[in-house]
Amino acid sequence: MLKPQVEAENYKVRVRGPRETVARIADRLMSADYPYTIIGSLVGEKYAEFIVQFDGITEAQWFAGIAGDELMGVEFSEPGIE
Repeated sequence: MLKPQVEAENYKVRVRGPRETVARIADRLMSADYPYTIIGSLVGEKYAEFIVQFDGITEAQWFAGIAGDELMGVEFSEPGIE
């Protein structure tokens, strides 16, 4: 089973984790006033993943921080996730 994870590389951020949490993270992204492009996504029964590309590194770092905070809370509150 995949672990909740955020990977940031240059202008791209990859988010993977429980489906409900990833959906919440995607909602926060859509409500932000930053230009972005979703370049890939995968949704399963329990897990979801997407990759987003920003126009600037500052925006990518901001979003990686937001996503990481959301997923860290999931890891601490749901120890059964592997």
